[in-house]
This record gives sequence, C-alpha cells and structure tokens, in this order.
Amino acid sequence: ATHGLALGGDHIDQRLFRELLFPLLGKGERWGRRGDERWIETRFPFEQYEELLLNWTVGYTLNQNRYLAPVRDCMRQEGESGRRFRRLHELIVHNQGYRVFEALRLANAELSSAEETLIDVPEIDVSVPLTRARFEGLIADFLERLDGAVERALAAAGLEAEAVDVVIRTGGSSQIPVFIAMLED
Repeated sequence: ATHGLALGGDHIDQRLFRELLFPLLGKGERWGRRGDERWIETRFPFEQYEELLLNWTVGYTLNQNRYLAPVRDCMRQEGESGRRFRRLHELIVHNQGYRVFEALRLANAELSSAEETLIDVPEIDVSVPLTRARFEGLIADFLERLDGAVERALAAAGLEAEAVDVVIRTGGSSQIPVFIAMLED
C-alpha cells in the first residue's frame, strides 16, 4: 500500500516565513496617507504581497509601482513600523527572497541537531531566534496530517505499526527530530 501528501520542506519554510518574518516586514501595520480632502489610514494590504513573497522565483514581480508605492509611503513612518517597511522594500527591490529561504532552510537543518538557532538574513536586517519547541509548535498541524497519512497507509496495507520492520526516510525534512519520533512511535 502507498499513500502520500503534497507536503514537504518548502511548505515548512513558507510557514516559518509567514509566521516569523512577515510581522517583521509590515504585516499587521497601518498605512497612513493623504487623500484628496483628508488623512486616510487603513490596514496595510500585506495579503497582496504574501503569495509573491512566499514564491521567491516570482518575487521580482513585486517591483511594480502598484506594490512599491504603498511600501514607500509606509517606509516614511517613524520607529519600528517604518523599519519594517524598509526591510520589505529592501527584500523586494534587491530580490532577496532566495536569501530568506536559504536562511530558513539552514535554520530548519540546524534544529535537527540543536535546541535553538537563529534565522539570520543580514541583507534585510533580520535576525530571529527560533527554538526547536517553537518550531515544532509551528509545524504541529503538518505533523498531524503526516501521522494520519501513515495511519491510512498502514490500514490500506492491513498492517499494525509493530509489523513494520524498516522505514526509509528521504528528504531534508525527514531529519526533523519530532518527525523521526512520530515514525518510531
């Protein structure tokens, strides 16, 4: 019997990007600008940027005025808010998406043997500590889906878990300690 899920390391990296780095790039911030007759303040439309940021191979398409103009408006804000948008601007204009994903992959790999790591992307002035416990919490729903897939494969084969002699793990994510423990169980 076989069973599978379309779920791998890229999904984990995207989850880390979304949960840990998006807030440092302006997600959840306000956008203030002068309208024709008054000052307008709304939530920054970060959701328009998300899918393009999560797919670094097409992230260059954010270098259009319809994306950059709002970011440039927000870069002028004081304090941490403006700093977040300056990071987003740097990421977009210098196409740093690949660097972000490399840092995420490296952090993920380090957590296979260490209890904590640092997601470090100096190109956009980001350095985020990440513990293995927090990482496992961020991917808990993925692990539940994987556990369900293993159970379905065992059921389809008519086997109990104890009847399995060998499990072959492939791919970088197969080194994640909590995933290994799930398979051992």
